[in-house]
Amino acid sequence: MKKNKLLWIYVLSASIYFVQGIEGIPGLALFKYMKEKLHFSPSTIMYLGCLISVAWLIKPIFGYVIDNYFNKKKWIFI
Repeated sequence: MKKNKLLWIYVLSASIYFVQGIEGIPGLALFKYMKEKLHFSPSTIMYLGCLISVAWLIKPIFGYVIDNYFNKKKWIFI
């Protein structure tokens, strides 16, 4: 019984790390395209990636403000 429980904990942990790794695969193709075809430097590519990440960091705060302080009519008008 205990062995079976440990196996499922291991499978759950491994699947979480696997999914996190899979998320980055589409970005690799984009980075390769920017480096090989557009001739961007690695620092420029990382800067662009940072700008994209900032938008995702602001999203939860922005969503909270919209949900709690604006109704749908105000938000559609804006």
